[in-house]
Amino acid sequence: MEDKIRSRRRSWPRRATWARSELCCIGTSPPACRGGGPARARQMSLLGRLGHEAATDPAIGRLLDEVQPYAETLPYDDDTVALVRVARRHYERAVKVPPQFMAELYAHAGESGMVWERARPENDFAATRPMLEKTLDLSRRLAEYFAPTSTSPTR
Repeated sequence: MEDKIRSRRRSWPRRATWARSELCCIGTSPPACRGGGPARARQMSLLGRLGHEAATDPAIGRLLDEVQPYAETLPYDDDTVALVRVARRHYERAVKVPPQFMAELYAHAGESGMVWERARPENDFAATRPMLEKTLDLSRRLAEYFAPTSTSPTR
């Protein structure tokens, strides 16, 4: 069982985070890439959704269920137990949020970045207000997925 956990320890982070590392690269706007913001926003949306789908794959939940009995035989502060505990927490949290919402959230992040890049040099912070309002709305919608009284948002 320990060998199985070791092999999973190496593969879980890669499956769930490959898209997030790509998002870091796409989210930047070097001078040579100016004007490519809408395409970057679409890419961020797609990669964010794919990363979320990978992180919420039911196979991960089954693997966590499978290794849980073994983890319970080890001391609480063992690295393997901590890995299983953290992976379970991240998985259970992620499965509450639909991939389409994550795509919307990442697309908005890309669009917001474009507005900010234009507004910042001109000190036109009023131009960012609609994006900030939408960010707040999306944050509230995201919080609704974790509301203790409901399993899905009201929208």
